[in-house]
Amino acid sequence: MKSAYDQTCEALVARRKDQNDEDLQVLLEDERFRRFFIRLVDIRCGAAGHDCAVGMGRDGIETALSSFRLAGRRSIGIELRDHAMAVNGDGWMKALEEEVTARRLDEIEKEKAKKEEHRR
Repeated sequence: MKSAYDQTCEALVARRKDQNDEDLQVLLEDERFRRFFIRLVDIRCGAAGHDCAVGMGRDGIETALSSFRLAGRRSIGIELRDHAMAVNGDGWMKALEEEVTARRLDEIEKEKAKKEEHRR
């Protein structure tokens, strides 16, 4: 039998988890939050990236440490992504679609600028 203290702690943890899930669900409905969140998860944390190979050259130790640091960031990003998908999969997919569209538009703009530069 659990003590009253243990029951209270479990109830508080469950309530906080529900609150966090609800907050993320609502936030993923906001376009500005989706832009921020996708940059955080995919760009800063590298959740969409691949595992880095550890080099064993002259700077192998530094490369290994850098790889471990990046793997840690990626792990956090994957947890955030998975949580977002579980709580509001539609919001996460919308964030991805918006990011892909923004990148395409950036590429089009760069190509236009490049062509304009070559005309001069």
